[in-house]
Amino acid sequence: MTTIKIPLKNKLFYIFNSRYTLSALVILTISSYFLTATYNSIDWLSHQIEENSPLTKGTVINYEYWNDDYYQIDYSYQVPEGNEIYYWHSFAEFPIAIGEEISIAYLKDEPTVSMIKGLTNSVVDQLTLTAACFSFLIGFVVIGFATSDQLFKLWVLNNGTVTEGTLIKRHVTMHRRKQAGKLIPVYKFLFEFKTHETKTVRKIIGSTRVKELTDEKIELLVYHNAKPKKCVLVDDFPEPIHSIIRKQAIEQKKIHL
Repeated sequence: MTTIKIPLKNKLFYIFNSRYTLSALVILTISSYFLTATYNSIDWLSHQIEENSPLTKGTVINYEYWNDDYYQIDYSYQVPEGNEIYYWHSFAEFPIAIGEEISIAYLKDEPTVSMIKGLTNSVVDQLTLTAACFSFLIGFVVIGFATSDQLFKLWVLNNGTVTEGTLIKRHVTMHRRKQAGKLIPVYKFLFEFKTHETKTVRKIIGSTRVKELTDEKIELLVYHNAKPKKCVLVDDFPEPIHSIIRKQAIEQKKIHL
């Protein structure tokens, strides 16, 4: 068995070349930006500061309006363990006068990590963080749903073998797919083919391409080597992947066209 090799650029174009996938990408990008901005606005190291963390004196050097709920309080401080001056900021619901002396809690092993006693270093509340995580999850689910069909077909192709399938019968279903602004009925086609182990397999495949699949009895299929029931029609792949599969199949003499 020889795997059909499709260039990466063709695979990516196949996965993302649809308005649904592009819309899903936009949603995922926006939600990712929201989550990243929320994550970066949280001073995670300051969460290591506890009630019994050491304290030192600091001085307010500036304050500025942050949003409707908080002011950013900039301060400087020194710790007993050294003479270096450190600078950082916390957030308060009210301004603190420049020059005012304040209590600073810090990490003894990492004195650059600090916060004004009784205040916070992050303005992100639990609700905002939850909303950011949920929006990213929604974006991830949407992109997964939008690309599931393409990813399935590429998975079969990457692990499959091309063969000839014989059309046994067909019937129309109650399902409809929107194509070019029209609702097209979905047909079920029953194909029979032999695997590389000469095992005969029958598989029902849904498609709206009635004319193409009934003009001849033989169609090219790709089946998963380990799971032959997982198969797709070669004609379901767009150009240039369709032509690449046919060309390589002929070169490998997997089929007789």
